[in-house]
Order: sequence, then C-alpha cells, then structure tokens
Amino acid sequence: MNDFRSRIQSADNPAGHLLKAKNPRDKRDAPAAGDENLGEVVIPREEVRAADHRFEDRHRLAREAAITVRHKRKRLEVALVNLSGGGAMIECDAPFKLWDKVVLELAGGDPRGRIECAVRWIKHGRTGLEFAPETHIDADRATCDALLREVLEKSFADVEANADPLPAAFTTAGQFEAGADADGGDREESRRDELRHPMIWHGHVHFDYDSHKVRLRNISTSGALIESAHQFPIGAEIMLDLGEGAGHVFAQVSWSQGDQFGLAFTAPFDLARLAAAKPQVAIEGYVKPDYLKDDSRESSPWASQWGRLSVAQLKKTLGR
Repeated sequence: MNDFRSRIQSADNPAGHLLKAKNPRDKRDAPAAGDENLGEVVIPREEVRAADHRFEDRHRLAREAAITVRHKRKRLEVALVNLSGGGAMIECDAPFKLWDKVVLELAGGDPRGRIECAVRWIKHGRTGLEFAPETHIDADRATCDALLREVLEKSFADVEANADPLPAAFTTAGQFEAGADADGGDREESRRDELRHPMIWHGHVHFDYDSHKVRLRNISTSGALIESAHQFPIGAEIMLDLGEGAGHVFAQVSWSQGDQFGLAFTAPFDLARLAAAKPQVAIEGYVKPDYLKDDSRESSPWASQWGRLSVAQLKKTLGR
C-alpha cells in the first residue's frame, strides 16, 4: 500500500495519476519504454474477515503438540492436532463418550491455559472438542456472584426474571440441594460449578501500532486467555483494552497455541471493572459447523441440560 500511495503522491506525478497516459487509439505502436500497466503496480493486501466464522475455522498446527486434558478427575496425555475458534481436535485412546466434559490444558498447570470443552465427535482415534462459549471468571464464587449482579444491574436492567424452569441442579428457586455427591464431594459446591452464566466479554489488544479485536476465554486478577485471529509473539508487551469504563491493563504474552494466547498482567486486575463493559450473551440458537454437518442432533452440548442459564434465569438465581 505504501508503494501505491507513493505513486499517487510522487512529485513526478503532479496530476495524481497512477498510470501514464496511453497513446492515442490511432497510434497503437509498441509502447514506449517506461510505459506501465496495472499488472506492474504492487498493491500488498491484508485479508480481513467480513463475518465471524471463528466457530467453523479449523487449521492444523505446524506440529502436533503434547498437552493434557482433565476428564473425570483424571489427567490424560493427548496430542493436539489442531486448534481454532470454537474447538479443537485431539488424538488419544481415552474412553471418551459423546458430550463428556473435559478441560483442555494448553499451558500445563497455568490456569490461564484451561478451556472447558465438550466431546462433540469421536472417529478413528481422534476426538473433536467444542469450547464452552462463555467467558470463565477465575475467582471464588462470592466474587463471581458480585460481578454478575453488577453486570445485570448495569447492562441488563430491562430483563425481567421470568418463570422459565431452572436447570435440574436447583430444587427450589435460587437454592441448591444440600448433601454430598457420589464421590464424596460437596453436592452444593459441585452443582454450583455446573451452573453457567451466558456472558461473553470481548476487548482489543493494542500492539505494534495496531489494534485487534479479541475474545476473552477466561480472566483472573493475574492474567487472561484470549482468542485472536492475529498472531502475537511470545514475550510481546501488549495493552488489553476492555472498553470504556472497564479500562485497560498491560500484559505480556506468555504462551500461544493456535489462536489462543496466554497473557500475564503486569499488575493485578480488579475483576469488578468488567461490570462496566457490557458483555454479549451466548446465543440460544446453535449453528452447526461444517465438521458436524452429518450429525443429526441440533443442540449444542452447552444447552440448558448442561446448566447454562439465560439472563432472566441468572437474575432469578442471584436474587436480582
């Protein structure tokens, strides 16, 4: 584009013409030395997405990466074949079943590298995983509830708590059944973890004199996992802008896999600031990606039976 601009603004081209004037039509002799045509003008182009196709994208990694997944309290070594917006493909001989929950660990024990997934297909030793859509808030339950209450008050004040039935984890509105679950854990805490808010936060990363829209997969006081079509080099110092009100935070890219990037904040981030940035709501409808076109089921694994609440149901459970 610089070459294109320089041709227009050149002092040798005061008229601003890109090409030299053609010979008259009745003098079609061989072109004079120096004559140009459009094929000689170099115009570098940068491809830009015209629509959000992240959920359908699949690109193979340069090499299969050895990572771990957590499945039913077990950690399993798997090979990561590809990774892109909305899901991943892994290779392993684990006894997965369709719609099992697993946690993909992209950065070892680093919490910023964890993405909750559901098993979507199994074929020839490979497994397709679909990412949970919402932004995971990596904090204690009280902090998460306080943040979500403020989000509902600031951004969804017009939504009324309705009479839609709550997921089976509730026995009465806003209450959990007490007791222990089958493996000895606390049933109330276990079921609270299964209930999902529908909020998705986005932001912009400012890096190298440019700005790129990113999706927050998870965020904590110390860092975040973002998804971006743009590649950020490991070690790069960036600024994550969460929008008016929520402000920005400086960070360093600590690792990357595919289009997922782990950020380490240079200073602790107050999660309450997220309430000032209106999030999007995960859609109720489910658009089936190409790799599932032969699957007869229409619903996503993250539908209501998995405990994801609507905004109205969330208000109901949080007493708003």
